[in-house]
Amino acid sequence: MGDLLKQLIVNRLTRAAAFTVIRPILRNSYSRELLNLAYERLPNRGKAVFGTLVARVFWDQPHDVNGLWRARFLTEKLCIPLRAESINLDWIYALSVETHDRPILDTYENIIQSPTPPKTFIDAGANFGMHSLIFSKLGVRTVAFEPNPVCGAYAATIFALNKVAPEWHPVALGSGDGSIDLFFPERETWLGTTVSNIADNLGAELRVVSVPLKALDTYSDSITDPVLIKIDVEGAEVPALRSGIELIRRHRPLIIFEANDAAAKTAMAEFMNEVGYQIHSLPFDPARPQPELTQTEFLRDPQTNFVAKPA
Repeated sequence: MGDLLKQLIVNRLTRAAAFTVIRPILRNSYSRELLNLAYERLPNRGKAVFGTLVARVFWDQPHDVNGLWRARFLTEKLCIPLRAESINLDWIYALSVETHDRPILDTYENIIQSPTPPKTFIDAGANFGMHSLIFSKLGVRTVAFEPNPVCGAYAATIFALNKVAPEWHPVALGSGDGSIDLFFPERETWLGTTVSNIADNLGAELRVVSVPLKALDTYSDSITDPVLIKIDVEGAEVPALRSGIELIRRHRPLIIFEANDAAAKTAMAEFMNEVGYQIHSLPFDPARPQPELTQTEFLRDPQTNFVAKPA
């Protein structure tokens, strides 16, 4: 099975050929277990290439697959269900948990193994809960925010299987209490946004739901230092962080954030300057931090994920 994986990765077979090979392997419990073991022996780069090749093997062709896929983060073992009724999403999740946004995962590893690992992890834009799963499994108090009810229901099944219970809040973060419209494609719910002009560019038939809106500061009283925030809310990062400005000023957390374009980066740079933070590229190691990015370097950096720390 290891040789098969190497052939798939090195030869970069056409997607159709790779699908033909992988589907029957995943359907059989014995061959699936062998594939899982071989996959776990791959370096992160190999896992990423394999995932890129076959993550959508069930996108347009459901299969009667039922079982488990095992993953690992540092010392913790994670279990991902593979179920016939949700196999498309399950398989994407299984391959993403160790590879998606790898610079962020590398940063997590560095922070967790540092002399001051986080005692509280705030997951703003938790999506299907992959990051919340990791930190909960490591025993870190996890406070997650995700307004999409589809994502919340799915994440709950993953948490139950792994015997973790992050504090899950089905709300969008922003100023004041109220409600706001959430837009997301039916098949790609992870692209949900509350920013209407971003929704206009999603290029798919969108579902719109009204979701509660809360300020991050509402949840700050019981936060324990050190704090790590990961925020990925599809264009609403600055309003969400501004709603937690007292939390930021009081606890001075590390903040891992997404900024996809020049406008988002400019707004984020202005906010971080306001609260006395400096921005660094990923992966980030608090024991050996690379130089701060100047605003010009930040705007020109092709990455979309960064970390900010108190200046």
